[in-house]
Amino acid sequence: MYVIDVIPFAAGAPPGALSYRSTDALTPGTLVGIPLRKKRVRGIVVSCSSVREAKAQIKRADFSLSGSIEVLGAVPEPIQRAIQNIATYHAATLGSVYLQLLGALMAEEIPEEIAVGSGYTHRTTEAPYLTRLETYKAEIENVAGTTLLILPTLAELTRAKEALKEFKPVVLSGAAPAAQRANALRKALASPKLVLATPAYVAIPVPNLTLLILDRVSAGAYRFPKRPYIDTAVAARLVATERSIPLLYGDFPLPLEHRSPDASLNDTLGTISVLDVTKEEEKQGTTFKAVPDVLRTSIQETLAQGGRIAILCARRGYAPAVVCRTCGASVRDEQGRALTLATQKGERVLRSSDGKTVREADAVCDVCGSWNLLPLGIGVERVCEELSAAFPDTPLIRFDTDAIRTPAMARKALEAFEAPGSIAAGTEFMLPWLSPEKPIELALVASADSLLALPFWRSRERFVRLALTLRERAVHTCVATRRIDDTALSAAEDPSKDTFFTEERSLRKALGYPPYGTLITVATTGTSEQLRDAAERVQEIAGSNPVQALPERSISSGRMSRTWVLQLPEGVWPEESLSKKLSGLPPSFRVLIDPDSLQ
Repeated sequence: MYVIDVIPFAAGAPPGALSYRSTDALTPGTLVGIPLRKKRVRGIVVSCSSVREAKAQIKRADFSLSGSIEVLGAVPEPIQRAIQNIATYHAATLGSVYLQLLGALMAEEIPEEIAVGSGYTHRTTEAPYLTRLETYKAEIENVAGTTLLILPTLAELTRAKEALKEFKPVVLSGAAPAAQRANALRKALASPKLVLATPAYVAIPVPNLTLLILDRVSAGAYRFPKRPYIDTAVAARLVATERSIPLLYGDFPLPLEHRSPDASLNDTLGTISVLDVTKEEEKQGTTFKAVPDVLRTSIQETLAQGGRIAILCARRGYAPAVVCRTCGASVRDEQGRALTLATQKGERVLRSSDGKTVREADAVCDVCGSWNLLPLGIGVERVCEELSAAFPDTPLIRFDTDAIRTPAMARKALEAFEAPGSIAAGTEFMLPWLSPEKPIELALVASADSLLALPFWRSRERFVRLALTLRERAVHTCVATRRIDDTALSAAEDPSKDTFFTEERSLRKALGYPPYGTLITVATTGTSEQLRDAAERVQEIAGSNPVQALPERSISSGRMSRTWVLQLPEGVWPEESLSKKLSGLPPSFRVLIDPDSLQ
């Protein structure tokens, strides 16, 4: 007799694995039918042990093990190995990775046998979207089997479906209705010529997969937002390796981790002007504005000619951060997340990024009780407020995740933006919806400084990529800055120069940041005593590896948040023993591998 742990593929199932009896030893990856809440559902075995080995666990359990296990098949071995490697790399439990990457297949028959390719290769294409698209077309035509093209957003999925319609692609998206999604999965598992999919389908076991493409590999959407926080770019590499097929990454520019030091960017883009706002303000004696006067002049001239204008803002909300003037603490919720000043139902509120924490704007500081709170930074709401006052008769479309919550709303906003003489103001979320085939007349970066100052160690590289993306989608781009000497601005002006990339590569090498090392963050919240215990636990897990504790952050009276950073030399991670210890931390700890932000 054996005890097996099974991850059920069923909506509303309890989190984690469930234990069952089995007369046979079932290997991890076996698909089984199990009883759950008076129904039979499909599940996957993640561990198996004899009753003798599990005796102590069974005695301590406050439940009895269920039986009646039906073996339905098995996940193909290359997929099993890939998922095991993905779990090890991300310091995650095997069951959580299975559930995240194969959960969408819970109602389908997973093929037990899949083709193995002739060898893994890793290639890149570094070019604007339309040029990358031509590369993908040529690659798809040249392979005999199925190509899986992963795209980070629904906007890009929709555009690729139209651009590659000659291949009659099957489209996989979690946003599709359940019946449509199930039908698409069945078609994808039948090995069509092309499958277009969002990141959740990176490990789909297409039987005759011969090429895997990941477009815009730097996109933040490739990091799964919920535990186990899988990085799709890493998962794609591990899947392609185990399936022994080519992997192609595309972006413009590529992240430094995937970029050759000898690479050069020479593609033709729209023109650009980088404007020194400080000089203009000194010359005119004007005060600070979210949309500087020098940009307003360009807006006025473009509107007079009936042109369309898109303005990129750093963050959503009115102000990205709120701090206490008395004690200096930033305003946060109980989970340690910074609260932004935003507008909700016509009222100013303090709100968390996911919208689950909402407080009145006249709240007091949780740390010292002061009412003297100061909003900092430039959000899209503030930009829209100034634009509405300066150009009251101009159609203004706000394009961020607060205003645009569904694809239908995005399409409606784009239709409104088609009108001559209109303005769209939005966050990075807006960019994939702007068409490279029909460039707008003017694109603006309201404040390059806000983007460069974001608390991400990749922020300068990210800024260059955003600026070049705007140049792909606009006839002319204007960037306002007070940091005119930053080499990131030079790279936005002339990407063929390697000054910025050389400087960034040197900085990362000196700091041991990717690609010259691995950063692992471990974060938790609690009282001072709980954080002391957590620090001891993290240090014990890290062993001889260096650990840096970042400063504690006050969340509320008596409750703090702390993050520890483990820095590993290049080539060390993944390390199986350390990964296993990190994956064993309770859910109150959040473990991220090479996150964009260390907080």
